[in-house]
Amino acid sequence: MIIGLPVMAAVITYILSATQSPVYQSSAAVNFDLATVSNIPYDPATYLATQARVARSTELARRVAKHVPGETPGTFLANSSAEPQTGTYILQLKASADAPDRARRIAHAYALEFQAYKAPGKQSASKATILDPAGAGAKIRPRPKRNAILGGLLGFVLGLGLAFLAEALDRRVQSEDEIEEALAVPLLGRLRRPDRALETANRLVMVAAPSSPNAEAFRKLRTSVEFVNFDQRARTIMVTSAGPREGKSTTVANLAIAFARVGRRVALVDLDLRWPSLHSLFRVRGDDGITDVVIGRISLDDALQPVALPTPDPAAAKDGSNGHAFATGASASLNGRTNAEGMLHLLPCGTIPPAADEFLERSRVAGVIDQLSSRFDLVLIDAPPLLAVGDAMALTTKVDAVVVVTPVGIDRRHLHELARQLQTARAEILGFVLTGVTHADSSYGYGYDPQAYPAERRERV
Repeated sequence: MIIGLPVMAAVITYILSATQSPVYQSSAAVNFDLATVSNIPYDPATYLATQARVARSTELARRVAKHVPGETPGTFLANSSAEPQTGTYILQLKASADAPDRARRIAHAYALEFQAYKAPGKQSASKATILDPAGAGAKIRPRPKRNAILGGLLGFVLGLGLAFLAEALDRRVQSEDEIEEALAVPLLGRLRRPDRALETANRLVMVAAPSSPNAEAFRKLRTSVEFVNFDQRARTIMVTSAGPREGKSTTVANLAIAFARVGRRVALVDLDLRWPSLHSLFRVRGDDGITDVVIGRISLDDALQPVALPTPDPAAAKDGSNGHAFATGASASLNGRTNAEGMLHLLPCGTIPPAADEFLERSRVAGVIDQLSSRFDLVLIDAPPLLAVGDAMALTTKVDAVVVVTPVGIDRRHLHELARQLQTARAEILGFVLTGVTHADSSYGYGYDPQAYPAERRERV
């Protein structure tokens, strides 16, 4: 608003001014030799004001109009003026027209007729002489450059006012300090929005571009989670958010890959029963999953899908060819550590139940999570949004800890409602992850280049 409105106002004003018809103005100066009547001197201001009024009389206008073809008394009065010069006995007579020569002729006739009009009768007490005859008319408008500057200044004032108004009415929270204060939990990491190409192709940055700064942010997040979880030693961690499309599914998927690549045995569970997405992110089948295990239609071993993570290839990552080259199922088991850099086990959602909230209340759900906890170092769960449905609150009784994903620009009302619900959660709240931050906010590199030290070497160290 502050930049756009002034620019737009200046451009529009310039265009409008440039298309106006030109107007020229000429002027003549009339000086008065004042005579003293009964030894009473004239006051210059009062006298010149009176003479200016005389100069605007209809009779004088009629006389001037006779000298210029096509001019009428009304047109003349509309396009002329008589202005006293302060501190003098000089009256400036001005006339405007659409051509410079016409403006000069009108101003010249104005001065002559005024001088003649002063001569008869009682007006002879003071003599009017033409001090400066009318010259060639000068262009007074349009003046596009000056008008553009004035329009820009007006647009700046308007834009500034609208910006302050928008800021006052904006309910979005842009400060991470305000989010941290409201949630009363530590900030675990800052994540930028995925590149448009990755987002469109539904690809994970930890696989498609493992040496990028965005992938480095997930490694930092992994370290933060390990640090805050050192005393808690939570094995089952659910990741949730306030609302949908805030980045929780991509966050938990990339975080699972980050843990798996450092040798942790990781199980990734999709319990967002209303909008499951992990199976599409990892390009696996999603028809059999945790819901089918809970109702006994399939065993846990059959539902778990091992996913071998491809070894990061910096050369391929630069041209984007290192897409989702996952190996799953039997192929993943055969490859093992030979052709893969780590492995995780994915438990998709499976058959979507008709009543998701009632389904999650079943004790068998907690039993499946406990089985996974006993078999894996870490169980990461993609949970539904907290404020959208009640499913996530039911899950807090079945996990050890919670990580909250919240975007920059979250509605202030939603933030406070999220904080209120987290206070009633049964699980430990490890912290929150801020998504959608700008590049300046997400990195404090001090000249450090992650590309100079390949990701796979860092993780092996």
